[in-house]
Amino acid sequence: MWLAPVSIEPLAVVSTSLGREAKLDLLVSAAIETSVIEGEVLNREDVRRLC
Repeated sequence: MWLAPVSIEPLAVVSTSLGREAKLDLLVSAAIETSVIEGEVLNREDVRRLC
């Protein structure tokens, strides 16, 4: 499965005060949004396996 590159620069500012799970949720959300734009459908578990 191919994922489009997800820019994490905007997340870097807020990630310093977040725990690992919260950071992962942000990345999962960004990856899901990106995959929908690219025409692929992913669920959260697919993305968690890739992280």
